[in-house]
Amino acid sequence: MLRDLQPRGYRVALLDLRDSARAGDVVQEASEALIRRYGDHPVAEWAPLFYAILRNRIRDHGRHLRLERLLGLWRDDSVSADIDLESTEDASIGPEEQVSGRELGARIE
Repeated sequence: MLRDLQPRGYRVALLDLRDSARAGDVVQEASEALIRRYGDHPVAEWAPLFYAILRNRIRDHGRHLRLERLLGLWRDDSVSADIDLESTEDASIGPEEQVSGRELGARIE
């Protein structure tokens, strides 16, 4: 029964998400949730449950994509995301404090 629902569910997800990989992931998540939560229900009830779960997963992924786009607006691509925090110095403290902080860090290690 679930094998019959998945192809149509994939097409629905693909139309909404416009990404085949995400659509496949959403259908897989919906299928797993259906089996996990409603596996003991009669098979005749699976279709409406599957599509309700799928619809909610599609909405969740849509929200996630919008959030990624929104956060991407504030990200500065010219600055590397892999900043070594140990190599950065705090400009608000003087050289003596920096040296004593390094010495303390070395003793702790």
